[in-house]
Amino acid sequence: MNEAIVEVFDKGFGTLDYEDSNTRIYEYSRNVNFPTDSLSERLYDYGEYKTKTIPTAYLKSYGGNEFVILRIMDAIRNYNTFSYSYVDHLDTDFVKSHDFSIEDDTSLDGMPLFVIDIYKHNRKFMVRGKIYISKDNFEIVKLEYATYDALLGTRKISKTSRKIEDRLLYRTAVEYKKEDNKMFPSYISFSNKFEVKVPPVFTVKNVFVDFEKKLFEIAFNRVPLHFKVLKDKNYNISYKGRGIEIEKVVLADSVTVHLYPKMNLGDQALEIFLAEPVDIGKDDFRVVMDNIIDMDGNKLDFSETYSLMQFREFFVQQRKPVLQYPGKHLYMDKNWPIFQDQPIVKPDNYSDFWMNTPLRNEGAIIK
Repeated sequence: MNEAIVEVFDKGFGTLDYEDSNTRIYEYSRNVNFPTDSLSERLYDYGEYKTKTIPTAYLKSYGGNEFVILRIMDAIRNYNTFSYSYVDHLDTDFVKSHDFSIEDDTSLDGMPLFVIDIYKHNRKFMVRGKIYISKDNFEIVKLEYATYDALLGTRKISKTSRKIEDRLLYRTAVEYKKEDNKMFPSYISFSNKFEVKVPPVFTVKNVFVDFEKKLFEIAFNRVPLHFKVLKDKNYNISYKGRGIEIEKVVLADSVTVHLYPKMNLGDQALEIFLAEPVDIGKDDFRVVMDNIIDMDGNKLDFSETYSLMQFREFFVQQRKPVLQYPGKHLYMDKNWPIFQDQPIVKPDNYSDFWMNTPLRNEGAIIK
């Protein structure tokens, strides 16, 4: 759990928030009473390995800066740029991508409000939300938006499902308040489910082509189960798309095996080992291993995936006009984690502010 007091220099709706707004950090505190999971602190990764992702949705990592991610979740402020799936661009995508229905009016701080229900449903996900609009001048006062897994396993979800919260993917809420006849952000929250892929316990350290002994050497990081690792059918080796038949597998030591290929006339291995090593392209080899486990039962290259929930919130304690912008060296680096090697400077009126310590259970395991 991380907490901070920050000052945001926002030039308004006529500018792009991410590009033109800046932030100064007054104080940062890490609550050591909360457990820390180093894997879940990594950046969101939608690349080849997908080590950290939000199921069925995309979230840019912004260098791991959680505050920048939270600011982007204000789809009202960022109405003309991508905020989050499936609001996307509020000004061009929101209306055409959802179904809306009017609900009973309500009020906030004496202000009468329209309440509009937001709904979207397809075979992968479902959206539920509400948007609150001033009846006097149509200002957007509040936006609530949540996305759920619509098809978890084989049980479909309905609009009135009582167990809808069990399928939550992410939820965001943003609220604005009027001051001096202008609307200012008052509160932003964003919670999301994410999946973390744990690095495999049992892996291959090295694959080596021994031209002198005419064999393939495979070294593991842990002791493999012998009767599994010695089966030739558990290996599939090819060169330039042509398969190489394995004649026998021998244990060289406790973590290393030697694979001897068939070297008969017409075999692909004969062409490889009769050639000069410099003429053989390493990238042309493909090695696939299956059904191999270590002595503790860990499957080779198996990556376990587990799910967690994350919650962020930002609320405004004070709004004020900008009399003077601080030097650029005092601004937070937007593409770097907010809680890592950032400039921290307390103002003279620091005692006017207080550190909030929320504890909201969004499905996370907290002891």
